[in-house]
Amino acid sequence: MPLQMIATIVQGEEALAAGTASPALGLVVHMVLSMAFGGGLALLVTRVSSDAARAAVGLAYGVALYLVNFLVIAPIAFPVFRDANQPLEVATHLIFGAVAVLFVMGRGGARLH
Repeated sequence: MPLQMIATIVQGEEALAAGTASPALGLVVHMVLSMAFGGGLALLVTRVSSDAARAAVGLAYGVALYLVNFLVIAPIAFPVFRDANQPLEVATHLIFGAVAVLFVMGRGGARLH
């Protein structure tokens, strides 16, 4: 269901109600957004000198993504996201920030300079 909810960003909320929301499209939309958000995190983290501060920035970034996406944008533009499991969404966005910062720091096979 989460990928179908994400597909409604492109297909519209009616697609979920009609059962035509595409999980594949949802996956593509989620991956593109994740890459863009990861790039934003990279810009922030490369300006921080200590690993501890980078980790904190990654976690804060994950929380900020959740807050903006689910509590600001979704209620206005994508009301279907109100049905999402909010505690799970907070947790997954924290994990995103923590894992993405590891990649930026070079511990996941990628290194930015």
